[in-house]
Amino acid sequence: MITPTKIVAVMDCVFFGRTNGYLVVRDPHRKCNIYWSEIQRETLDEYRYARDTLKSLGFDITAVVADGKPGLKPLPPEGNNHSIPNKQTTASGRY
Repeated sequence: MITPTKIVAVMDCVFFGRTNGYLVVRDPHRKCNIYWSEIQRETLDEYRYARDTLKSLGFDITAVVADGKPGLKPLPPEGNNHSIPNKQTTASGRY
């Protein structure tokens, strides 16, 4: 069991096919995943549900780090939000 505390939530999705994936939230300071959920599509609602679930469990989210999807900017209504440039675009530019 992970004790709720202040966290920086690193959120991302991984897919195994077009509609079979997971949304994972990781605490980089503890180096462990604190939330995961099976999803069919990567939507703002999935990220919002993860954030709200963690808050209801007692986690104090001080910042959210997510990939560069434009729709994720409104995710945290308060606090910090840091976007990382889209990984696919960045990776394809190297080849």
